[in-house]
Amino acid sequence: MLKLFRFVLLTVLKENTKQFKDSEKSWQALEKFWNEIVTPIQAGESRQDKADRVKQLAGDYIVAFYTAVSADKVTVYMHIAYQHFPEMIVRHGNLLDFAGEGLENLHTQISAVGTNKRQRTELTNTRGRTYQAFEKVAVSRSLGSSVR
Repeated sequence: MLKLFRFVLLTVLKENTKQFKDSEKSWQALEKFWNEIVTPIQAGESRQDKADRVKQLAGDYIVAFYTAVSADKVTVYMHIAYQHFPEMIVRHGNLLDFAGEGLENLHTQISAVGTNKRQRTELTNTRGRTYQAFEKVAVSRSLGSSVR
């Protein structure tokens, strides 16, 4: 995803200009920072070593970002990445435990069960897929009992 954004944004800038080079450095720094965050702590590595490396890479990204864009565009999210991500790595060892995508997807699936809002077809626009499944079971049971 980062590669796509970098490609799209850098195609707008003219090559071999200072803005292009600074933007490229910013994207490279963000990619290094991101890759470090999603990489688990290696065997024999301390949490503090990992946290120091994350803090260094976050700082590199922030400097590259405000060099490429401007200092007033630095956000509170960058502060969180620089200050609080390393603290959480020391405390918990891994930031991946806090990723919520899996839970969000599970919530969507659970809340759609038994409702009519999931995957409606053009043929039966008023009935959802769950209703169709129950109807199919009922029809097959009635056919099975009449054949016996």
